[in-house]
Amino acid sequence: MEFGLEEDTHNRLKGMGWHMANKCVLCNGEEETDGHLFMGCPSTLAVWKNVSGERDEVIQLLQDQQDAMVVLKQWPKLQVPGLGSYIWTLLPYVVLWSVWSMRTDVIFQEEGFSVEAATMRVKATLWAWLAMLPESLKERSKHNFINLARNWQAVLEPG
Repeated sequence: MEFGLEEDTHNRLKGMGWHMANKCVLCNGEEETDGHLFMGCPSTLAVWKNVSGERDEVIQLLQDQQDAMVVLKQWPKLQVPGLGSYIWTLLPYVVLWSVWSMRTDVIFQEEGFSVEAATMRVKATLWAWLAMLPESLKERSKHNFINLARNWQAVLEPG
């Protein structure tokens, strides 16, 4: 997926005389750009904070970058044991996917955005994606989703 496609389309339509509102559907504040939606939107930032344990290095990366690909490439390394190491590695991909899918739900299903629901969606999506990673299955089998969701921060504690 090319992250800039939607913004380019918006700019072309604008150039042809079409005037369209382009506010972020999650916060109804700023113009929706890729950088704003995935890293700068206060709603999205709250999700990042919830699932990353408000780690300074993550927050700093999100504040410094407006490009999702750079965030993925520069995602901080974290020495986390067991299941947490798999979760930490997948986390930025799952947050981006979950934010995009919830944005789509807000637009097409006319649902409101909830930071709590988005946080839970990230956790549930991670749990499902872990089932597709053969190397994580042994660690995943030691946990269940309810305990993971309740004890999220403990699973991501460095070893």
